[in-house]
Amino acid sequence: MTGNDARKHELGERAEMVFAQYLTDQGKWLHSADRAEAERFVDFLQQFDRPEERAPRRGGNRRMIAAAAAILAAVGGMTGWMLRPAAPDVASYATGHAERRAIRLDDGSIIELAAESKVDVRYSARQREVFLRSGEALFTVTHNGSRPFSVAAADGRIVDIGTKFDVRVGKDEAQVTVVEGQVRVGVSHRTQPEGDGIFRDLGRGQRVNFGVRRDRGVAIAYMGETRQVDADDAQAWTRGKLFFDGEPLERAIAIVNSYAADQLVLKEPKLRNMPVFGMLDQSDVQGLLSLVNDPQAIEVRRHPGNSATPR
Repeated sequence: MTGNDARKHELGERAEMVFAQYLTDQGKWLHSADRAEAERFVDFLQQFDRPEERAPRRGGNRRMIAAAAAILAAVGGMTGWMLRPAAPDVASYATGHAERRAIRLDDGSIIELAAESKVDVRYSARQREVFLRSGEALFTVTHNGSRPFSVAAADGRIVDIGTKFDVRVGKDEAQVTVVEGQVRVGVSHRTQPEGDGIFRDLGRGQRVNFGVRRDRGVAIAYMGETRQVDADDAQAWTRGKLFFDGEPLERAIAIVNSYAADQLVLKEPKLRNMPVFGMLDQSDVQGLLSLVNDPQAIEVRRHPGNSATPR
């Protein structure tokens, strides 16, 4: 590749973010075109002299380490020790029954946690990663192109492109809704680890479900169709309301139970996937029953000791 070729394929102002991801475990989530561009730039840098390569750690990739050294030397003038930074600390945050919580991170980004939710936050010099372990969270992100912000959930990853978005996670599925700005959602094919995976950009008011399905014991990642929704409804839970737009009954019951004193139990398993539509107060178990065609399929169990109310 000539110098002109290198300039022709520049990634523009996204270059720093793309290369930062390329050099970390987030590289597999890059769009195939971005990854190919990063690899072409690596090939271009091979013509230049570089410091002697260090022996890679067991299981490492010599070509990747050499490429990392070349890129860091070329675009940042950084020293070799930065190739193996110390593992960043992980901070965990969780909410209990009927609890909501807002966490302001050191970069100004805000995570709002719904009831019975948990996140792990791992910030390093080059990237900001959040792992949504359970529940739901609303992310208001301070954008930094050189330090990408991503959320991992249900075997997928959401990368911020300057935005505010909501993520709800279940056992093998997650749902992301963009409230403001734009995100890139990616899932990796389990059966094709080196494949491109599935990627999609979402804008305001767009929602998609993604996760893992199991076929004959094999886990296969998938991404559903993009839907247009009311962006404001996605954050209704931060105002004490629950909005359901086709969520399976089993999932709707779990969400209401995370806030309500009385608990709902589904008596008819065959109805677990019945879609639920409507809005109600977070702890309103009777309100959910009114949204179900067959309320007798749900049992209300009162727990005298559970008098929690949302706060």
